[in-house]
Amino acid sequence: MRFLFFIIFLILIACNENESYTPPVAGSYGEHVVLAYNESSKEISGIYQTNINTQEPAADSCYFYFVGKFAGGKTNIISWRIGHRLTEIFGIMTMQDSLSFDLSFERSHINCTTQQGLSDVYTLDKKTDWRYIRTVKKDGASVYTQPEGSPLDTLFRKGTIMYVLDKKINWVQTTNGWMREEDLIRFPG
Repeated sequence: MRFLFFIIFLILIACNENESYTPPVAGSYGEHVVLAYNESSKEISGIYQTNINTQEPAADSCYFYFVGKFAGGKTNIISWRIGHRLTEIFGIMTMQDSLSFDLSFERSHINCTTQQGLSDVYTLDKKTDWRYIRTVKKDGASVYTQPEGSPLDTLFRKGTIMYVLDKKINWVQTTNGWMREEDLIRFPG
């Protein structure tokens, strides 16, 4: 009889482990999280920032990047702060459903309290079609109306966050226009 209960127990565990989860949807999750998801590579890239929609410098705020490869209900992620790549923090993204998830990390990030960056559930507020989140590699990066076209008057500073919509050979289409892929840092950086 014990053997039968043990077999049933193993079957229940196997069924729970094989539960199917829908990948996350790219977009804004509350006031603090922006997430991109590439369906073909299953790459997740995101940003947590206490004031995500501000023009203020992020030097003294809680912010970090995170990246992982979608693996179902629980996805291993790596996070870091720009300029502090050597102090990566490992964590887990747990899917609640395709529109909500939570994050947990092995320790707090720089300038973050123990509560910042950790939430019961982040829920999608605004869906987007971003495939990647990148940052500008160096000051003076140009943006173009189309690949190989003339540059616009706009120049971007190092560390500026770019949301990538599409990619063509050595060019990426951002929400600001086309940029040379070499001018952007690809996660994990």
